[in-house]
Amino acid sequence: MNNTDWSFLAPPLIGDSSNKVKADIAAGGTNYQLSAVALNTSFTRYVLNPNSDSSTITIMAFQGNAVLELDLINIKTAGTYPFGHNPGHSEEVRASYSVNGGSFYNNDHNVLSGSITIDNLANKHIQGTFSVTCWDGTQAAYITNGSFTGNYF
Repeated sequence: MNNTDWSFLAPPLIGDSSNKVKADIAAGGTNYQLSAVALNTSFTRYVLNPNSDSSTITIMAFQGNAVLELDLINIKTAGTYPFGHNPGHSEEVRASYSVNGGSFYNNDHNVLSGSITIDNLANKHIQGTFSVTCWDGTQAAYITNGSFTGNYF
């Protein structure tokens, strides 16, 4: 049984003209430059338990058949964080990348490398940079020169 109280789930802020996500991606022998703005982005903050201040900020970018997702779990201050589970800490950062609805790369359990730097996290605004290597079980997706800026509920 899941005790998550979804009544605190804020709708994603889609279409904010100031929302932007960019990254260079090399995966499956293809180099790709993702550049998503406004309607092709989603910045959301989920409060999973209002009594514990536990939350997740999800940043999604859509371009063509590609989807990039960053999940920042219990990240509440600016700083640099490694991707993956951080033993002994409640903070965790995850990344996933999919293309054509088929190839799916993630770093949830197979972190090869990467970090995210959050330069601004205040007043429902987040801004930063990232690089991460994700894995699909066979090959890697190298995501570099990533940047994001956006507003969320």
